[in-house]
Amino acid sequence: MCGRFANYTEIDEILNWDNFEYFEDHNLYTPSFNFAPMQECLAIAKGKSKLRLGFLKWGLMPSWARKEFQPAKLINARSETVYEKPSYQNLIGRRHCAIPLNGYYEWDKSKNTYWVEIKNNPLYTVAALWDVWEFDGVIQKTFTILTTEATNKLNYIHHRQPICMNKIATNEWLDTKNFDMQKLQYHIRIQRTLDYKITKVSGYVNNVKNQGPRCIEAANKLL
Repeated sequence: MCGRFANYTEIDEILNWDNFEYFEDHNLYTPSFNFAPMQECLAIAKGKSKLRLGFLKWGLMPSWARKEFQPAKLINARSETVYEKPSYQNLIGRRHCAIPLNGYYEWDKSKNTYWVEIKNNPLYTVAALWDVWEFDGVIQKTFTILTTEATNKLNYIHHRQPICMNKIATNEWLDTKNFDMQKLQYHIRIQRTLDYKITKVSGYVNNVKNQGPRCIEAANKLL
């Protein structure tokens, strides 16, 4: 599962990560150590000729949903069943996006908090699906993060994890014209070989208002 993440990378560094189309709203981007559901997050999608950056709200609001639908329930989607679920089956192979981040937070059954990052990959992405909902002139562009079974190194914390991708995997995921599920399964297998760094942190990040490096500091440093 993935219920919080951090993208504290400055916009200039993100723009240098790939050859993006012009990002006219880059001045609106604010790095955060504590992105939470229902917040606007930076996302990468396929543009006309290159990748493009934009903002999506975390928590999928399907295009067919009624006004009273609660998107906070759809912050994650199981990759194994996306073809079966009405909320996702029309998005897979059509509306893919990737969420850039430095790492994410996870909680175990005892409510201990952990910061998960990838060694030697200070900025990576996780696979996601997006949709557009419109009602009475109100437009919402939202996303959900795809999850898979956790690797052996992570499953003692939680049995699910987001699908983590490097730049090559990100480009293949976003190339929906040439997408097939076998490619996604290949990258899921590749991510199992990534060198994850897991740090037990304090509960400081539990409050969505809290920001800054303290969110990812090892718990023993805060004693």
